[in-house]
Amino acid sequence: MEFELYLVRHGETEANKTHIIQGQLDVPLSQTGLEQARLVAKHLADTQFTLAISSDLLRALKTGETIRDENSSFEEIEVWKVARERSFGDCEGQGVDVMLGAVKGKNKEQLFAWG
Repeated sequence: MEFELYLVRHGETEANKTHIIQGQLDVPLSQTGLEQARLVAKHLADTQFTLAISSDLLRALKTGETIRDENSSFEEIEVWKVARERSFGDCEGQGVDVMLGAVKGKNKEQLFAWG
């Protein structure tokens, strides 16, 4: 069985722009992010999809909905909570410097277990 897989990252959020760790914080797309979603939607407008999946976070779902609005090959987006970005615990909502301090000195196994 062959298939093509398209992975699309959500557009920019204000947190991305200001280097704030989002993790599972439910933040919307910025104006730039909305425009990025429109651009990728136009690029994928003629692509045939048999399945569309998004996490339940606003930034991902809005990006998927924008693609759907330009593409008539699918109507529904399956929302999978398990597709969320990983949790960064107490670092969510904090600057990147806070997370870098939290992970400093951790080995690979500790990093995989962390969050």
